Amino acid sequence: IVMGGTFPATTKQYQEEFIYGCFKAMNDFSELFFDVEGNFNFITFKHFFELPGDMYDKQREFSIKEKLRKIKQQTQTTLEQEQVKNETAKVRCVALCIETKPD
Repeated sequence: IVMGGTFPATTKQYQEEFIYGCFKAMNDFSELFFDVEGNFNFITFKHFFELPGDMYDKQREFSIKEKLRKIKQQTQTTLEQEQVKNETAKVRCVALCIETKPD
């Protein structure tokens, strides 16, 4: 659910980048933390997010953001490619609802 009635008022480029980011995040999460059988790898998840950890630790925050930035830059795909990829991902978008007015 994309909440906030102003989303349709943003540029088409921003809207597509936002939705692209949603699909890419689900697809990347699937690839990083699920094996081919669909089992969640909690050990890999804990290692990636440095858990347990202090949520106020700025170095930990920087380290995680740096890992995410590198993943984001690894591939350049289109919205359509990420959408098709998501159809078989372990974490899927099953519905996309965009609020068009704030009430």
